[in-house]
This record gives sequence, C-alpha cells and structure tokens, in this order.
Amino acid sequence: MPRILVIDDERMVCETLAKILERGGYESSCVDRAAVGIRLFREEPFDLVITDIFLPDMDGLEVVRELHSEFPNTPIIAMSGGGEVLHEDFLPMARKIGASHVMYKPFNAMELLGTVNAVLEEKVARHSAA
Repeated sequence: MPRILVIDDERMVCETLAKILERGGYESSCVDRAAVGIRLFREEPFDLVITDIFLPDMDGLEVVRELHSEFPNTPIIAMSGGGEVLHEDFLPMARKIGASHVMYKPFNAMELLGTVNAVLEEKVARHSAA
C-alpha cells in the first residue's frame, strides 16, 4: 500500500485529504509543519508527498526544493488556494524546482485521487524503464 505524506497547516484540510487518500487505498500521514514533515520523511520515506505552498514555519517551495534535492525519485504534489498572494505566482515555480504536479484549491476527492494515481503510476513507469 503506497504511503503518502500530507503537509498542510490547516488541520481540517489535512485530515480531509488523509481520509480521502485512505478511502482510495493509500496509507497517509498528516503533519501541520514543514519541518516536521521533512524530518518524518527523512526517518521513514514515503512514496509521495503532498504539500501546501503557504506554511507557517517554512515556505512550501523550500519543502519542494529540499525534498526534491535529497529524494529526486519521490514525487511531490504542491497545492495552494492562494492565501494572501495569488497561487499563480508560486505553483508554476514549484513545478520548475521539482514538484511533479500542482493542484489549485479547492479540488474534489476525485481530482485528488486521479492526480495521486497518475503521479504514482508515472513513478512506477519511470522506475521500470530505468
């Protein structure tokens, strides 16, 4: 069962995403701080990371950059609803620095699971081709 780490400081969002992922057949862990997520990932790597861009302790772009540089074969999905600054400025940047995919909030359960499935299938295809 693929393991997914969700990093989002909005507890309700984090818990909702975790429940959707679990119903979709994934094991998920949810943390509300970037530093906690990075530490947890280093201790026990996950198959996929989903991170918000706007986090209180570290910029989500830094999460993408750091995890991608240390674990380049682990896909990362960056997500944002904009917050104080429009998401259009940051999600394309997340792609450029290592995110496999980006998602604009709000999205529904089918969109989330479809994206997660596609990203994990792409990871398997890349691994098989290597």
